[in-house]
Amino acid sequence: MNMICTEQSGVGNEAIDSEHKTLTSLVNNVKRAIEARDSSILLGAFCLLETWLKVHFEHEEKKAQADNMDFSNRKLEQQYELNGLVFLKDGLAAKNGSWSDDEAKLDIQFLSDWLIEHITNMDLQKCQFQTGSDG
Repeated sequence: MNMICTEQSGVGNEAIDSEHKTLTSLVNNVKRAIEARDSSILLGAFCLLETWLKVHFEHEEKKAQADNMDFSNRKLEQQYELNGLVFLKDGLAAKNGSWSDDEAKLDIQFLSDWLIEHITNMDLQKCQFQTGSDG
């Protein structure tokens, strides 16, 4: 199942929200490659996702710095997120398209959960910052 971003799922920053839409599209590409059991497309889709995610993380950090937010914990979370995606990619690459339907469902669910958590985490950080600055 593909995911879509709606205006209600945004963090209120046009650039970050636009990037979240792009990330959603990239995650959907990875999910389709998992479903198709196409290792060559899968590795390319993961590579694009990882590259884009690193750029997105840099933008998140710049936005947080501009808002005077402490970003140290989030930076660790970002590395954890990247490590999880690399672990998934490497595991699927080792199987070379020979994963079961159940494995595919679990991996697709992991990607969906990860993306929701990522976007939700950014939304929560924004709310916490606004609350903290309002006293």
